[in-house]
Amino acid sequence: MKQIINNKKVYIILSICIFALSILLVSRTMQNDTFFTIKIGNDVFENGMSRIDNLTIHENIEFIHLRWAFDAIITVLYNLLGFKGIYFFVAIYTGIIGVTFFNILLKKKNNIALAFIFTMLIMMISNNSFTARAQIITYLIFIIEIYLIDKVIEKESKKDMFILSVLPLFIANFHASVLPMYFVLFLPYIAEFLIYKIENIFHKKEGKRAYDIGRVEACKINIKPLLFICIIGFVLGLCSPAFIDGYTYMFKCALGPSSLIINELKNITISTFYPVWIMFGILFLLLFIKDTKLKVRDLCMFFGLGFMAFLAARNTIFFYFIGTICLLNIIRESKYINELINKVKEKLISKKIEKMIILFTILVTGTICFSLIGVRINEKYVDESIYPVMATKYIKENIDIENMRLFNHLNFGSYLELNDIPVFIDSRTEIYCIEFNPNSILIEWNMVKNGTQDYSYLFEKYNITHVLVYNTEIVNQYIKNDTSNYEKIYSDNCFTLYKKKYNSYELKNN
Repeated sequence: MKQIINNKKVYIILSICIFALSILLVSRTMQNDTFFTIKIGNDVFENGMSRIDNLTIHENIEFIHLRWAFDAIITVLYNLLGFKGIYFFVAIYTGIIGVTFFNILLKKKNNIALAFIFTMLIMMISNNSFTARAQIITYLIFIIEIYLIDKVIEKESKKDMFILSVLPLFIANFHASVLPMYFVLFLPYIAEFLIYKIENIFHKKEGKRAYDIGRVEACKINIKPLLFICIIGFVLGLCSPAFIDGYTYMFKCALGPSSLIINELKNITISTFYPVWIMFGILFLLLFIKDTKLKVRDLCMFFGLGFMAFLAARNTIFFYFIGTICLLNIIRESKYINELINKVKEKLISKKIEKMIILFTILVTGTICFSLIGVRINEKYVDESIYPVMATKYIKENIDIENMRLFNHLNFGSYLELNDIPVFIDSRTEIYCIEFNPNSILIEWNMVKNGTQDYSYLFEKYNITHVLVYNTEIVNQYIKNDTSNYEKIYSDNCFTLYKKKYNSYELKNN
């Protein structure tokens, strides 16, 4: 923190810039998980931790409460202030993430300019991840975890050990599905400990100090505190309604059909996630710079999280944040880069130029923030091209919801649930897979959506009476031409609602 004290005014200005940009990066438009989060939160307050789902048309569906604490917070905000309350909460929390990340980079004795630039870049490329989803809580937790592990290794502070030990308790109740990630982040340190021990065994004759593998250094680590923290953390991670499911959910999802259907669980592509490739490029450039020492833990962490990012798109944000910490660790340890920075400071950056750079930074940040304000003002909390706002109003006013069995798209199922309309499917994909419940609803829905399975068979199987689809869906083209069985009862620019001409309810009543 010495660098911060010496540049207190600069630090405050840069922190304000990061906070302002971070909160304006958050879109006002809600996304699908937020809608069922509100509904589930209300259900928690009314019925407790019941594991029987009552938001769909299906019976005996078991639902795991993976994020009940987050659901409760979002529900309270919604009930008090509506979508506005949720938006302000997410925006302020995102600002806290940005400033905290900046401070952690500084506390690790990184150059203040590099810390600021990397923080701003990471916040901007991760902007789509800052939404009212439980994941946002764990972004901050995992950043803090990495910082605390390094502190425990250096000082073995009991206070830091205590905080690290209780973090799984928060993860298990706010976002249990990523609980294994807490323990994954310990693995690079354990790997460095093992490599150090192995080096000492094989190079005893060369001295007591561990042998460096080229420029990669394995440092001596006291592994006992870390193992103790992991054991306590594992036990506390069980203290949630999810219990053991918090540890198994991630692996079940990875092995199930969700990873083939849901975009955030799919492998990343070069065009969409180019920052991942850029970060790997920076690392490989650093490898060619002389006098650069690399720690085993940084390389293991970087490549491990990079591999996870390639496996699933939603892991990229962990790679962006923690991978940046690893890159700056390597840069900080590079004598050549530090000498270069010092030469630039001495020869080119006078006090006058430094003030101009700060002024330029403020102007650029202000310009970006000003343009974002215009974007945010024009955004709606509910995007009517994605969510069937008017169609939902029509259903509630004209259809007997209790006797309706609706087939719908996964993307807007949660919006219908928020409006008390039972659905065929929503974005809680875990409850529609055989890994969690004895059904294959997710696969069946996906096949009908893509036109690879006859929709009439599925509709008959689940006794579907109404169909609400995007106009652009393949299945819409089929149903539109099936005039003998379905009639269009509502349509707008984005959605069409069909009613089956003859269904079991009507036949029964007749």
